[in-house]
Amino acid sequence: MENVLLICNDNTVSHHVKQVLGAHYHLNLCADFQVGLRDIKSRRFIPDIIILYSFSVINETYPTALSRKEALCERREIITVLREREGLRIPIIVLSDEADGCGLLQAVTLSFGATDYISLQLSTPEMLKAKLRNYLKLHFDMQAYRVLFSKHRVNYNVKRQEFFKDFLPRVLVVEDDQLTVETLQQQLCDLHFHGRQVQFSFVQTRDEVFDLIHSNNTPHLILLDINLGHDECGTAIFDELKESPKTHHIQIAYITSEKCLEDAEEELNSGALDYIIKPIKYPALRARIVGHLGWSYEYLFFQKLKLSLDR
Repeated sequence: MENVLLICNDNTVSHHVKQVLGAHYHLNLCADFQVGLRDIKSRRFIPDIIILYSFSVINETYPTALSRKEALCERREIITVLREREGLRIPIIVLSDEADGCGLLQAVTLSFGATDYISLQLSTPEMLKAKLRNYLKLHFDMQAYRVLFSKHRVNYNVKRQEFFKDFLPRVLVVEDDQLTVETLQQQLCDLHFHGRQVQFSFVQTRDEVFDLIHSNNTPHLILLDINLGHDECGTAIFDELKESPKTHHIQIAYITSEKCLEDAEEELNSGALDYIIKPIKYPALRARIVGHLGWSYEYLFFQKLKLSLDR
């Protein structure tokens, strides 16, 4: 049973998360961050994932611009402590009911090191459950590799630096709307992943997707529109990619103008990493692409390292 640490000082949200998780997870609820941190340090409770809610930056607690800035600094400090001082590689999900019209709060929060930023206003319980399940699967896959390398006494931090020298992050965008393509090109042209410029390719059809992959330009992340022209459907491309041994590992995020949350539930349950609704909030999209590339990079690095051990 997976361990979930929920840091939340709102009883309504705590009850909501409990209902979402049900009996499938072991939940440790802390209203105070320091209590949760003490449990981690004492190894009283070792979480597999952390859900952070209690530090909302736009509500009656933080009514002014200055205090909102202070709240964001507090959020950054908490995530930094978990990531750097405690060395936790587990997913950290920030739940929020904040109004974030242009996506800046998402972008800032993700830049602090959060794995995801989920709006309670724009998600259903099933979407939240699916995202948690997907992130836990990724986490356990990575954890299994770390255990394997520890048994072989492999210093994978050194190997990681060697692997990164040849890593060129690639993102494939499957989108048939020319205006959207032009806007994406403008907004993403200077995006970097840990100092490396991200290379973007844009295609419109299923055949173009697989032609690019077969030319040994396999992307590390695919942004896939659901409703393509030419009588094609993004979900069919998704299914084909996930069924192929060569491409099943590629992380895929849907981009669509559909605002029906039931669609998002279905796609997240099928294994999509993310679901982004148009009109796109570009600061948030940039941050999400960098975060998703991090998962892809870890997977490819561990796969290559495992192959070297198997030889």
